[in-house]
Amino acid sequence: MSITSFFKRQTLADDSMPADGGKKARIEEKERQPVPVTATLKTVQRWEKELNITLGKVVDRGNVCTEIWCECCRTFAVDHTSNFVTGNQRVKKEGVKYHKDSTSHKDALHIKSASLKRARSKATPFEKSLMKMDEVQMAKMEKLFTTAYYLAINERPFSDFPKLLELQAVNGLSLGETYFTDKAAKEFVGQIAGSYFDELKSCLDKTPFLSIFSDGSTDRTESEKKSIMVKVLDDFYPVVKYLKLKEPENTKSLGILDAIDKAFSDFDMEDYHRKTVGYCSDGASVMMGAKKGCGVLLTGLNRWINHKLRAITKLLLNWKVLIIHLGNYAEDNTNKGEDQAKAKGIIRKLRQYKLLWYLHFMKDLLNEVAKISLLFQREDINISSAVTKLQSSMVILRNLMDNPGENQQFTGEIQGDEYREHTLLNVLQQATLEPERRRIIQELIDCLEARFENLHHDPLFLACRVFDHKTWPGIQDQQALLQYGAEDIKNLFQHFSVVLTNANCDQQEALSEWNDLKLHVSRNGHFRAVHPLGVWQRISQEDAGRNDYRNILTVIHITSLFPLFNASCERSFSTMKRIKSDWRCRLTTETLDRLIGISISGPKLNQFDPKPAVRRWWLDGEKKKRPATVPYGSKQ
Repeated sequence: MSITSFFKRQTLADDSMPADGGKKARIEEKERQPVPVTATLKTVQRWEKELNITLGKVVDRGNVCTEIWCECCRTFAVDHTSNFVTGNQRVKKEGVKYHKDSTSHKDALHIKSASLKRARSKATPFEKSLMKMDEVQMAKMEKLFTTAYYLAINERPFSDFPKLLELQAVNGLSLGETYFTDKAAKEFVGQIAGSYFDELKSCLDKTPFLSIFSDGSTDRTESEKKSIMVKVLDDFYPVVKYLKLKEPENTKSLGILDAIDKAFSDFDMEDYHRKTVGYCSDGASVMMGAKKGCGVLLTGLNRWINHKLRAITKLLLNWKVLIIHLGNYAEDNTNKGEDQAKAKGIIRKLRQYKLLWYLHFMKDLLNEVAKISLLFQREDINISSAVTKLQSSMVILRNLMDNPGENQQFTGEIQGDEYREHTLLNVLQQATLEPERRRIIQELIDCLEARFENLHHDPLFLACRVFDHKTWPGIQDQQALLQYGAEDIKNLFQHFSVVLTNANCDQQEALSEWNDLKLHVSRNGHFRAVHPLGVWQRISQEDAGRNDYRNILTVIHITSLFPLFNASCERSFSTMKRIKSDWRCRLTTETLDRLIGISISGPKLNQFDPKPAVRRWWLDGEKKKRPATVPYGSKQ
């Protein structure tokens, strides 16, 4: 009821009764009542299928629905006043769609999911007694699960499972005669992955915010795969976790977004957007396009330099050995003439003066750029450390304009045209190569400045740097310390207004807590040597029961989850290509997803606890478990 109509009714109540006895008012009130709308049963069933929702219905004899309600909300909703709980007589698709997207319906879905999970994991008294009676068999199953885990963590095929069990039997370990097949190994690995799924789902439910990382690649069968990772708070510390491997219907931005939606839907998180604070992917237009990229629909440069630096370093270190080895190979007439010619050609290239000069020069450049690359691959990176490393790298690179670095060592070793007891070809004067060296350095500096410009100028990134306690004014200048960062907090509230509102975070409370927090950290000298992320974790743990800094810590944790790199997805694809090799091309996406999750997230073999997976397998209602029943025929 609107405020206007409320006061209108109050006025009528206070005035004397109209001459018509209130008949006119009753007619007006009746006209304001919603007019019932009906739809055929077939139509409503089609809506259920399209919108993926279960509706309760009142159906008359003509198969017409006169009233509908949401079955999930009627059982699990917190708010029981909604007409989709009490019953809605306006049977319209728009109303159903609006209800499905409502917060109350999503909350009811979460409650239902948690209830079903508890029901599945809670053992009945009969099951408890059965498990107690079969302790010997359970111990045997734990060994079988550990063997299956060995296969998964070492990326071995399931067909190795019977052979490993046979080996253990030869060594005197009794494991019975059941579940000695590769199919059993696959089932056990599925339950182990299911245990990881349960832990990750719990973490996703608890984290107040998250960031999404995704990237695409093809497997051995040239099938497009999307690796999806998430950065979440685990015990108040930001960590990157493997979420899902999905095969999108198409490689357009909407297809990729649909794959991400389905990945979160597997974890009953259809409303993950409410927690999302950032999205990181590669630079492809389909992922990060300004108009229709996946990142835009949801609301990295990663320089893989270190391996190139290692290659150049090893080549320079073993240059003389390679020359001698290839020379001996080229002179050995027992080798093919074609191969001898190739060896001579490689020797000519290795003896080129410009090549050696260029290798030493690139070692200087890559040595510094590799530090940036390695920093951006670390999971504990924050914006302040990224900016500091970029600034120091720029200074070093500009210094290389006038400082030859490794090239000075190279030119010092040359005697005429001799280098390490070998004659170089096409020796050039150093002065002729100086313009080339300056040009390459300047282009690299320009590239880094253009690519990371936002870290230095974007108000959001500048605001995030305020939470590095090592850059604060000293406690001696208390006035400057208290004024520090207030505008940055306001900018962060403006940028993250939606997610902060969803988290019930108050800006004025956060600003007040910010002053208290700065004084608390600055007065405790032991925080000085601790990484910023470690500081906020420790304070969050201490504040969990008091909530003295709840609002400002919420803002801090948002910035700690902001994505700066996409290296995790690249590592998951390396894992995928090792697992789905030429000999395992028939692995399905579901099985591949489970194996990647175990390989990336699983503990070391000696730290693996099989009990949760065995329990999960035992309580799985898909089929009856008979660990003590001997199968027909031999186990082979």
